[in-house]
Amino acid sequence: MKTSLKDKIDELVDKHDNIKKASFYFFTKIIPDCPFERKDIKPGKLYVFKYFPEKKKNIYDSYPFIMALGPDKIKRNLFYGIDMHHIPYEMRLQIFEYIYDVFSYEINKNIEKYNELKDSDKQDAIKEINTNLISKSPFTIDISPSIHRYDMKYVADCRLLNYSLLPYMLLSEDDYFVNGSIRQAQEEFIKKCNKN
Repeated sequence: MKTSLKDKIDELVDKHDNIKKASFYFFTKIIPDCPFERKDIKPGKLYVFKYFPEKKKNIYDSYPFIMALGPDKIKRNLFYGIDMHHIPYEMRLQIFEYIYDVFSYEINKNIEKYNELKDSDKQDAIKEINTNLISKSPFTIDISPSIHRYDMKYVADCRLLNYSLLPYMLLSEDDYFVNGSIRQAQEEFIKKCNKN
């Protein structure tokens, strides 16, 4: 029987006693050991990075956790990704359970073959995970407000994460937002969803 992402997250919370401790462990013990990535942001892969665009007045996430959706078709220095922090936890879980379910074979095959943190770059990109897939997905909510475009010139300390770390990424509620808070960003996400 296939283990759901929620089950995997529950296992992590039990292992670390609570969500805050699990998140702290992820930030302090796991992310620093993940390989750097500056060349090529590939669709379907998982990344965390520092992001400080110039003269940005709106609320933005300065340390996004993303599943990449691939580069911009015209400007290759730009890329798209689903920022997990913008989505409230229960919705986030629903969205990624769907993605995980559709691509469980590919994801699990990569994890079985390359499970070490240092081997994240050897895992295959999943090119089918892109903006087209997300727009056609059967969600009851419009998740397009969580899709953001990033400029590589404002990206720093970009880390490529193993697919096995997705549960750690999903449980994070750490607030690195500028010009606002994670709660404000998630409330804004819900408002935009309700308008569409």
